[in-house]
Amino acid sequence: MTALPDPDSGIKKLNGAIYRALVEKLNKRDAWRRLASSLPLPILNEESLEQKPCPATTILNALDDRLWKVKNLRSLLLRCELYDAAAVLSEPKPLSIEVQPGEGEDNDVYVPFGGELRLEIIAKGVPPPRYLWYCENEELTDQRTSILRIGDFGLQHVGEYKCLVYQDCSDGHYQEYSVPVNVMMLPEPPVIQEQPESKTVNIGEEVVISCKAVSYPPPTYEWMRDNTVLVDQNGPVLKIPHASLSHSGIYKCSVSNGYNVKVTEPVKLSVIECSQEPTREMPIVTEKVALLIANVEYANLQDLCTPYNDVKALSHVLMDLGFKVLSLCNLTLVEMINAMKTFCKLIPEGAYTIFYFAGHGFELHDKYMLPVECPTSDMYRRSDSLCERHVIKEVLARKPNLLLLMLDMCLKVPKREENPGMHDELVAPIVFEPQRNLIQAYATTSSLGAYERKTETNGIYMKHLLKYLSINEPIVNILNKVIESAAKEAIDAVNEQMPSLFSNVVCERHYLSVPAEENLQTKQLFDELTSVQKTSIIRFDQIRLTTPHQIRLYQDCFHNGIEIHLKDLDEWSIGCEIQSTELEMQLKIDKGVKILTILNLQKLKPPILDMTIELRDKRGTLVDNAWFEIGQIPIVSANLWFSPPVEVDQNEEGSVLSF
Repeated sequence: MTALPDPDSGIKKLNGAIYRALVEKLNKRDAWRRLASSLPLPILNEESLEQKPCPATTILNALDDRLWKVKNLRSLLLRCELYDAAAVLSEPKPLSIEVQPGEGEDNDVYVPFGGELRLEIIAKGVPPPRYLWYCENEELTDQRTSILRIGDFGLQHVGEYKCLVYQDCSDGHYQEYSVPVNVMMLPEPPVIQEQPESKTVNIGEEVVISCKAVSYPPPTYEWMRDNTVLVDQNGPVLKIPHASLSHSGIYKCSVSNGYNVKVTEPVKLSVIECSQEPTREMPIVTEKVALLIANVEYANLQDLCTPYNDVKALSHVLMDLGFKVLSLCNLTLVEMINAMKTFCKLIPEGAYTIFYFAGHGFELHDKYMLPVECPTSDMYRRSDSLCERHVIKEVLARKPNLLLLMLDMCLKVPKREENPGMHDELVAPIVFEPQRNLIQAYATTSSLGAYERKTETNGIYMKHLLKYLSINEPIVNILNKVIESAAKEAIDAVNEQMPSLFSNVVCERHYLSVPAEENLQTKQLFDELTSVQKTSIIRFDQIRLTTPHQIRLYQDCFHNGIEIHLKDLDEWSIGCEIQSTELEMQLKIDKGVKILTILNLQKLKPPILDMTIELRDKRGTLVDNAWFEIGQIPIVSANLWFSPPVEVDQNEEGSVLSF
């Protein structure tokens, strides 16, 4: 048996058999390349080494000339994960697990919801052991160290964990599994997210009363009427198919997860005898149009989470109600003003109109919506934002039957010490003529904020608005229900956000569900602004490949963004080029379909958009490219980018810029 070398000896003093074995291991499968790449020596670059008869010998000689010792070389080989070569210089040590994961905890580990799971295993051996973790026998490909870490722990992470520890030695592959660890979530007491609501129904009608709760383990439900448990009503929704007078009473629900119990607020169910509803006077509605704006990605303010989802959900509800909906996202001030003016062109006299804005905002005498390019919070002015009264004035000038204006934004007043320039700014008043056709709904109240939770799909206001928007009741009644529902929010929001409402309409006359007479001029202009969906093919001539593509609105909603769905390109990586620096491109893969997203189309000046797509193989080599014409982008015709000459209005208070 050949003795192991002295770790403090020079490399050239290695035993001949050991030196030859080391050279053989480094030349095998070009392992020397990894060693050379870790050494910042110009003479050891790959190109020059490839010209040498034996690259490994050249590297070892260069290290010896620099007085490297055997122990230094062995450490470098281990760091480069060249374990076969390192084993020539080390005495192999068999694999052994010194400390098992979860040791001392009876192999049961409890992690709180949202916390961090941390498991550690300690193993020894030469070559150094490597690690691969499993959960429920499924490989965790991103967990390859001795310490497993999983943040934001949730139900999907509960299960049996174990670690595979293995060695790749010159004489074979050795492996050993750790002792399994059962990882469970700490019980979380029930939290009632949505309280049941009182109802009044006619005899024979269906009753549906619901609540929503979360806990771990998952909650069970038990409904009670007048403190008597109701048999077979053991879910989050209580249903009575045909109500009778005997069903009237006080209802509540007990929610339990086996560790804790919470009871909902009591609600009253009133069952009454049917009465003849008087025929209501319905207005004549010439058209139903809506403009929805989601400002999410701000240059100088914190980005928001939910406005995309809020506008998407609202647009779908309004379309189901017969509205022609124009949805836009991430607009500058000029673009917001031009979008409003374009929207006004869609409004015939006698129309129902809705304007909705989700984004940052503030209040100082009036309410102001902030565009995405506004300055920082200590520098922006009212002149950097769009005033609510500006929108009202422009829309009411079209003489609609109704304007429902909804602002889903903060209404806090900027503090003078934080933004003195805003308080000293002179702003001309915007005057409009009231017409008894205005409803103003706000996500909050003056001096308060409007909030969103990262754990929820929609903002707080939109979450409650979506519950009621489709019901066949007067609009004002719906918005009052939203206010009542939001008042039952969790403690973190109920006193911080209070939706509010102003209306000068005759309540009973205005229903969102009222049918509209379609206006041909509005239909033609709306189609010109919004019709982008189409399907065609892209041809890659060199590889004789044709692939279908479908163009859709961004998130099936926003008219200033498109998604190009590319099929049959699984084996290629793709690159795209558009002759415009103002557009933003994103690429993702969903269920095997490559989706190219193009945003900020409102900034495009030529109406025709074309692009080049490159195909590359797995090595990154260009295989083919294809040019294709996306075609005319409808929203471009609105010229939202156009900044008109600025007029200066003189008044007694000073000079004020106006659009």
